[in-house]
Amino acid sequence: MATRRTSLVTGSDQGIGLAIARRLAKQGSNLVLTGFGVPADEAAICKQVEADFGVDVIFHAADLSKADQIGGLVAAALDRFGGVDILVNNAAAPRRPVSVAQMDIEEWDLAVAINLNAPFHLVQAFLPLMLERRWGRIVNIASVFGLVGTANRAGYVTTKHGMVGFTHAVAAETMHSGVTCNAVCPGLTMTPRQEREIALIARTEDVSLADAEQILARRLVAEKFLSADSMAAAVGYFCSEEAGDTTGVALPVDGGQSAVR
Repeated sequence: MATRRTSLVTGSDQGIGLAIARRLAKQGSNLVLTGFGVPADEAAICKQVEADFGVDVIFHAADLSKADQIGGLVAAALDRFGGVDILVNNAAAPRRPVSVAQMDIEEWDLAVAINLNAPFHLVQAFLPLMLERRWGRIVNIASVFGLVGTANRAGYVTTKHGMVGFTHAVAAETMHSGVTCNAVCPGLTMTPRQEREIALIARTEDVSLADAEQILARRLVAEKFLSADSMAAAVGYFCSEEAGDTTGVALPVDGGQSAVR
């Protein structure tokens, strides 16, 4: 690249988001990261990525459920880098298995705020500059449950389906502009969230962590956890120069789960 790009990856201090951020840094992009971790840990992540890839990295602790804090994140990216060329909407609301009848209204509202409203606000903020530059990449991290349904996850399933629809709508509006919009739909991926669930199974069923992982894996169609690096590779392609003719795609990276449900 003649000019270094800048990428904003939400929810990027761990798991899939951090893997994506590191992939884009490897491809030569400066970074804006977000998350809710301990400030010292967030600073260490930024320094490590800068040292590993020679790019500039900033961190912003925006609460993406609040529009004013999203505005602060946008302002920080504009102030430091003059805009964003690549936007990856990865952050997702906390969730728990619960039926529609028993779901708290606050839990539903939070899922809509983070999983749908925040991507809308960020696309609306940065898309005009992408269109002006005639280059931009928007990638929404949806889910296999943005393509198929499952029980006791109404907020997650609904908002991830909405994210896929939003991807199609933005792609239709930006066709032939130099800006693309795609979605990656991960299956169950080994992240800190899943590690905590494995630890809980190990404690409650009095088994080893390895056995607990197998117990959880057997619930999956693919019978294994997927790698965050697999999701990052898909995002890396969508954000490349070579992917300029690829837009409006909702790509399952799910070990075949969506193919057999």
